[in-house]
This record gives sequence, C-alpha cells and structure tokens, in this order.
Amino acid sequence: MNLTAGNDIKLSGDSMTWAHNLTAGAGNNITLENVQVRNNLISAAKGDISLSNNTVFANNNIVLDAGKNLTTVNTASKNFIARAGADLTVTGAGDTVSGRGDLSLQAGGQLVIPTTAKAGTQGDGGSLTLAAGKELQLKEASAE
Repeated sequence: MNLTAGNDIKLSGDSMTWAHNLTAGAGNNITLENVQVRNNLISAAKGDISLSNNTVFANNNIVLDAGKNLTTVNTASKNFIARAGADLTVTGAGDTVSGRGDLSLQAGGQLVIPTTAKAGTQGDGGSLTLAAGKELQLKEASAE
C-alpha cells in the first residue's frame, strides 16, 4: 500500500496490519501507532516521523527518513534504518529498537538513547551503526 500526503499522515488504531509493503510519504509529518507490516515499511517525511504507543514491526525492513526529528518506541524488523535531519530519539521506559540483521540510527543533530531504552542487533552478521552530527547520548546498546 502506498500513502502520499502533501501535509501529514497519521495511522493509528488498536492494531493496523498490512499483508505486504507499506510506503508512506508526507510533505510534513508522519505518525505511526500500533503498525504491523508483513514485508517492508518505508516512510519519508520532510518534517517529523513519530512512532508511538506500542510496537511498530516489519518482517523484513524498516526504513525511516525524517527531514527534521524522528522519535521511535518499540520497533523490530530484520534490518532497521532510521535517519533524521535533526534529532533522533528512542523514548519510553523499556522500549527497544532492534534489528535481527543490521541496525542503523543516524541523526544530523542529537542521537539520544536514554537509560530506560535499548538499541541493539540480534542474530548473525548484524551491524550496529550509531551516528550523530552534534551529540550522541547513549546509555545502553548491544550487538549479540
């Protein structure tokens, strides 16, 4: 499914599931809540991307490109790539951002992973990339 908006896209509900791919492109902001995708989730916004509430999950790849800020909570996929032109923050107590393959978090400004959240890779051959243009605030990360 392809979603395009000149301004904002917000997908929310108790549980939103797509059988194949979900591609979302917005001229401003994208908000995803309780989203599950059987294949790939690809989102690009000129403004902010916010993954909130429970879990955003994709069997294969999650690729997020935010022109400004990106905020993520419990997120899991095979490969997870998140890029923010400004700040990228992993929020929430006990929230985990993980990739069974590669995990890449890149911010033009601050990359913040507080003590209450975790970022890491699981499985064979996965790489962990954390990059910040200004400040990297990392309390806990793992590559197993």
